Amino acid sequence: MSLPAQDTPVLRSRSGLRSLLSQRETGIAVAALALFVVLAVISPNFRTEDNLLNVVRQISLLGIVATGMTMLFVAGELDLSVGTMYVLLTIVLSHLLIKEG
Repeated sequence: MSLPAQDTPVLRSRSGLRSLLSQRETGIAVAALALFVVLAVISPNFRTEDNLLNVVRQISLLGIVATGMTMLFVAGELDLSVGTMYVLLTIVLSHLLIKEG
């Protein structure tokens, strides 16, 4: 007994690949990976442990804010002041760091 023509494993894998490539997140992941590879080739200091840890530390704050905003969006709320407060607090903290040492 053979499978119908539209339900072959090859067609299912092509359909899965096509749906994966049509998602917006795939493009973002490919662009991030390409950027990582280009920077790793251009700069020998990019792949050092200290630099990668520094990148993770900088992006972690944005990840925390994005998680909170995701919860607001799921709840059906919209709060545009989060970005403004993030920038304001960054400026205040940098001023305090310079002033207080």
